[in-house]
Amino acid sequence: MDLILEKTMSLVNYEDVDEISRKIIEIVQTIQSLSQSGKIRTLDKRSLDLLSNMFEVSNQAIKIRDIANKIEYIKDCRIYSKKFRLESYNVIPKQLLEELENLEIYSDAITQLTASQFIILSAIVYKSDTMEYLRIFYSGLSYVQQVVEKYLDYLSDKIKKSINHLVQDILANYQNSTVKANVNESIPLEEVNLLKDIKNIAKAIIYDVEHYINNPLKKFKNLDELWDYWSEIYDEDEMEETSETLIKALNETRERQGRPKLFD
Repeated sequence: MDLILEKTMSLVNYEDVDEISRKIIEIVQTIQSLSQSGKIRTLDKRSLDLLSNMFEVSNQAIKIRDIANKIEYIKDCRIYSKKFRLESYNVIPKQLLEELENLEIYSDAITQLTASQFIILSAIVYKSDTMEYLRIFYSGLSYVQQVVEKYLDYLSDKIKKSINHLVQDILANYQNSTVKANVNESIPLEEVNLLKDIKNIAKAIIYDVEHYINNPLKKFKNLDELWDYWSEIYDEDEMEETSETLIKALNETRERQGRPKLFD
């Protein structure tokens, strides 16, 4: 359990959160430089204020040592970033807008992963009885699974590996506990079931992370390459269904950026 505690504490660290702040500062400085050099249209006062807020909040987050407070600043910065994107989509280069949106998504992932980290730590450190400990631990691990299912593509390789190493240790620990519980009739059924649930959810997380690492997403230089690849792996009906999914995703992305849809 000491090893699980140690790996849980290092799941998300100061540097992971500060990386978000540094990248936001970088983008803000790039936008300000483009504006001052006349390479983009002059930003209105509201957009400039939002940029200034992003810069100040990110700098403040870096100065703070408490990771929970860092996360609160990152949440605020995400709000400013989204407002800025929606108001300046017709001025700022597309690449910078996409970088900001990806950072917003990554911020959500880190925020939720940090929440799961705190829940697991509270289970380990402040447990009052076995059942309460298992319930809290399972809840924290469930949050890890949600992050993996929703944000795995946005997580850094370091964090993917940290999740995998932590959950491998959890699986090894709870696999042994489950075996012992199955042969010990004095252990309450609810406890046995919680041990099984923890083991199963750990297996699911490991599968998702390792499958992603061993089967990275195929990338394409242009749409022609994508269509050629799809024609190799899909039949006609699957091609149509996949195309509809892509069109829907592109339209939704444009709408989030405050721009008109590409397709009717």
